Amino acid sequence: MRGKAALAALVSVALLCGCRPGAAKFAYKPLPPSGWDTAEAVSFPVDSIPADGFYVLTIGLRTSAARPYPYRGITLRIGTRFPDTAQMRTKDLALPLADTRGDTEGNGTTLFQYEHTADTLHLRRGERGTIRIAHAMRDRVLTGITDIGVRLERLGTEQGTP
Repeated sequence: MRGKAALAALVSVALLCGCRPGAAKFAYKPLPPSGWDTAEAVSFPVDSIPADGFYVLTIGLRTSAARPYPYRGITLRIGTRFPDTAQMRTKDLALPLADTRGDTEGNGTTLFQYEHTADTLHLRRGERGTIRIAHAMRDRVLTGITDIGVRLERLGTEQGTP
């Protein structure tokens, strides 16, 4: 019985620490081990913005030492759609993943975590929207990226204000 109680406590702590208090959206999705096809965007629905203000959109991705990513960087096409914009707002973002010697710039030893600020959005309380991410590399199918994620975190009511 002690094992079950310890497991329950561990799960509770993980759930409490898993999302930051100011995050309107924080999620990762796994990519297929066979590779990420450029035609397959990953969508992250945003259910409801908790308060008016400026939100920082951070993109996260993970690579694995077991299946190394073959390039020093990646270009992502990030689309955001919220009610105030009639169409998808698209932005390309070039992210460095390794230095000129090929040494990873991510955190980790066998699984490398990268986070990059992609955009700042002014959103209203209750808005729902979608964030879509696709890669914009020349290779149609990219291998070595294990997960892609987003964090949408409130800055404040005025840009730059916590």
